[in-house]
Amino acid sequence: MRDHRGTCLGGFASNLSDFSVFEVELTCIILALEYSASQSWHNIWIENDSTYVVQAFKNVDIVPLYLPTRWHNCFQLGLQTICSHIYREGNCCADKLAEYGHAVVGSAW
Repeated sequence: MRDHRGTCLGGFASNLSDFSVFEVELTCIILALEYSASQSWHNIWIENDSTYVVQAFKNVDIVPLYLPTRWHNCFQLGLQTICSHIYREGNCCADKLAEYGHAVVGSAW
């Protein structure tokens, strides 16, 4: 998480090993949106290296069956959200957090 100046506000990692990569990406976005709302951060720009995840913002039909309600609820939190694609090479911080997430028990901020 970064502010509008690019200053690091923090990050989180969670072990979600029972899910596919797509499900993990969506779950992390849900967690990030819920956390952002709890901190009263209303303007959110999500960068993701999966074009399929970016498409989920336009087409809820591709969201796995157990996530649509929670996914929909995130967009009722009063957040202004943009999601854009970033190449994997530009997403090294997320890669490090994902690597850490494999080792963590539960979640870590």
